[in-house]
Amino acid sequence: MRKYFIFCREGGFGLFDLLIAIFLSTLLISLMLPVIFQSSKLVLQQKEKERLLTATRSVELYLRRYLDSLDNHRFALPPIVSYTGNSITLINIDSNCGVIPIERTDSSITLCAISGELCPANKWEQMLGFSLEDNTEFAASVVYNSDNCMTLSKIATDLESTDKFIKTVARVYPITEKFSLELDGDGSLRFISHGAKGVKENQPLVEKLDKLSFNLTTHYHQQIYEIGVQLEVSTTTKGSLFLSHHLGRLSNLQLLAYAEGTAR
Repeated sequence: MRKYFIFCREGGFGLFDLLIAIFLSTLLISLMLPVIFQSSKLVLQQKEKERLLTATRSVELYLRRYLDSLDNHRFALPPIVSYTGNSITLINIDSNCGVIPIERTDSSITLCAISGELCPANKWEQMLGFSLEDNTEFAASVVYNSDNCMTLSKIATDLESTDKFIKTVARVYPITEKFSLELDGDGSLRFISHGAKGVKENQPLVEKLDKLSFNLTTHYHQQIYEIGVQLEVSTTTKGSLFLSHHLGRLSNLQLLAYAEGTAR
C-alpha cells in the first residue's frame, strides 16, 4: 500500500491532491454561480427591453400614421376607434365621397352626392353611416340611379334592427381603411387589415408580450383626442404610449394652456 502511494506521487496526483482539486473546483463554481445567474438575468432583461421597444415602435407607427391621415380630410374628423382589453380597431373614410339621404323607405335609402358626382362603385363595398348619436359600419346593395344619386338596399349592420339606422343616418361615406392591432392568445402583437370580404392581412409584429391594452380619452371640450397604450413584456418590463389628435385649428396659446394644465 505504501509503495502504491509513492508510485502515484511520483507518476501523477496523489489522493490528497485530488481532494484539494475537487474542493477548489467546487469553491470556484459556487463563487461563479451568482455571477453566471446575474449575467443571464441581465441578458434576459435586455432582450425584454428590446422586445418592449420594438412593440412600442410598431404600435406607434400604425397609430401615428392613422392619426396623421385624419388631417387630410375636408372636415375635422375625430378618430373612429373601437377597442377592447387587448385590441383596437381604427377606421378611415373618403371624405370626398360623402352622400346624404333624400328618401327613405322601410328597407332602403336613396342618397345623393354632397358635391359633384358619385365616387366609383368599387368604393362602396364598406360604408360608414353618421348620425347625431353615433357612427355605424354597414354594407348594402348599391344601385346607381344617376351620376350623383344611388339607392342602398339589403342593408346589413351589427345592430339588432336596421330600422333606426335607416331613419337616423345623416351622412354616408365609403371606408378606405380598417385595421386592428391586437394581442392574440399566444402573446403575439398582430396587425390585421380588414376588407369587405374578411381579413386581407394578418401579420405578426412582435412575439412574447404579456399584456396590451388601449383607451381613448378626450380633453379640452372634445377638441383633443388621446389614444393611450399600455404594454407589458413581464412584471418588471412595462411601457406606455400616448398619441393625440387635435380637431380644428387650435392656437398655440390654447395648446400651451392645455399642456400646462395637465402638467400640474
